Amino acid sequence: MTRFSHLTLRNLLIGVHDVLATTLAFFAAFYLRFDGGYLFYARLPLLLAILPYFLAIGILVAYVFRLTTTKWRFISLRDALNILRVATVMSLALLVLDYVLVSPSLRGSYLVGKVTIVLFWFLDIAALLNVLVPFPPRGCDESLMRQRRPRPLRTS
Repeated sequence: MTRFSHLTLRNLLIGVHDVLATTLAFFAAFYLRFDGGYLFYARLPLLLAILPYFLAIGILVAYVFRLTTTKWRFISLRDALNILRVATVMSLALLVLDYVLVSPSLRGSYLVGKVTIVLFWFLDIAALLNVLVPFPPRGCDESLMRQRRPRPLRTS
């Protein structure tokens, strides 16, 4: 794990991306689950209340699983597995948050529910992968183009 003193501005920007991606997945999962209707807007104040704590957990999890120290030129299998781990831990944190802190005994009903947690897991993986997957390694296109060009025949 990299020390905090060795983190650069680039690592900070990667961390900001991870937090924004998790926030987008968090709200998108709720919006899709409740179809953007009355139930979504009824739960919105409580969602905004737990969001800072949830994102603090997200920053810590991303740091522990080294998402902030990847090279970001291309995605490796290790990066993909780390993203799966982060999304799984964040989904489990959402599960604990829902079933322990915001349980029916305190509020009367669950805030999140199983379907929303599964939606969040898929959306969080998609949001965290969105920057890494579309970009091939540097020089990949040039090397493929060189291999496809026909070579001139020697006539001597």
